[in-house]
Amino acid sequence: MPSERFVVLGLGTARAEWCRTVARWSTGASIPVEFLNCLSVEELQAHLASDRALSASMVDAGLPSTDRDLIERSADSGCPVIVVDQWQRPHWLTLGASAVVAPSFTQEELIGLLRTHSRALPDPSVRLPLPEVAPPGDQENSLVVALCGPGGTGVSTLAMGLAQGLASSSAGDVLLADLARWSQQAMLHDAADVVPGVVELVDAHRGGRPSGDELRKLTFRVQERGYHLMLGLPRPSAWPLLRPRAFEAGFRSLVEEFRTVVVDTDSDVEGETEGGSADVEDRNVMARTAIRGADVVLAVGRRGAGGLHSLLGTVEHLLRFGVSAERVVPICNMAPRSPVAKAELARAFADLRPAVASKCRSGLLFVPERPVEGSVREVTELPKAIVQPLTTSVLAIAHSAAESCRPSAATGPRRITPGSVGHWSAPAGTSVTG
Repeated sequence: MPSERFVVLGLGTARAEWCRTVARWSTGASIPVEFLNCLSVEELQAHLASDRALSASMVDAGLPSTDRDLIERSADSGCPVIVVDQWQRPHWLTLGASAVVAPSFTQEELIGLLRTHSRALPDPSVRLPLPEVAPPGDQENSLVVALCGPGGTGVSTLAMGLAQGLASSSAGDVLLADLARWSQQAMLHDAADVVPGVVELVDAHRGGRPSGDELRKLTFRVQERGYHLMLGLPRPSAWPLLRPRAFEAGFRSLVEEFRTVVVDTDSDVEGETEGGSADVEDRNVMARTAIRGADVVLAVGRRGAGGLHSLLGTVEHLLRFGVSAERVVPICNMAPRSPVAKAELARAFADLRPAVASKCRSGLLFVPERPVEGSVREVTELPKAIVQPLTTSVLAIAHSAAESCRPSAATGPRRITPGSVGHWSAPAGTSVTG
């Protein structure tokens, strides 16, 4: 039987004595560990992305880069994380670390941790399996609605109207979250400042998980419309501040804290698979996370040939991203009042790109044009003509989805009516004999 062997990555501070101690043990062959001491977090990530089999990662709690993203990225690569913390704080375990140990650990303690939380690698070609990660936004008894579309189509205004309508219905506690790169909700709500917002949400989840009260302190209560508001990025170029794993954890916390979450986001969900760039995927992390976790996705466009063409492009983009057609609702904003004009728009929507339009089972939803500048400027209720169609459509789709997931009451055998299961006849020239 081959002897056990562990390959361990190490990332410590410049004065971390434990790194030098483990390296000395490894070099002197006093422990069955091959220790790869990394000088930077980029070097550690390069090892994780390589094809080499690894047993575990040991990271120092005193490093600014030791956070949820680093721990989850290592765990996703099949490499459990051991955090070296002088105070052995247990919150590292809630962030995904496998163990926490003091810097004064002994050889026996280190080998015991490796045997418990990792696997020995007698064969260097062995590759550890990837753990399963639960998708974000998968929470019971919650409703997540994402609105997206090209700029100038009124996505932000409709998001406010939908949040207002759901807050006045039986949808419970409602949050309107501005998760668009070009955020506008702060301006539309006449916010005096742009903090706290989504950046503070991400920072709160980098090294822990805030309580429900702490989450609500990151939002603003819009009394006139009955919902809570989370502000977006202070500027579009601030997207590098959003660590992907920390943002996904923050989004899950919002869904757990608020029964209904309405998201104002972008329609650009391009990622590394589609465009070949990891930076683009990180830039679009808000839209990708929100749309992937949404129960209903409203794609917003405007009337006119160009508006309908852009709307169909948005719908196609969402379908390619993996959003099921049952969850996508195409919306024609600022629609005319004439039934004849609406029928012409619906016909044009179906004729421009039939392959895409035919997948939208809900059909084109019309939201009429109404003056909203006064309501926006004074932060008062939006016109019911805008609010009602959105709210009714979303609640109907959510109710239909809940009914489809409900198990049937008839669990026993059922009587079959003669002729109800069809018939079969043998092809010509063949005989059916026993």
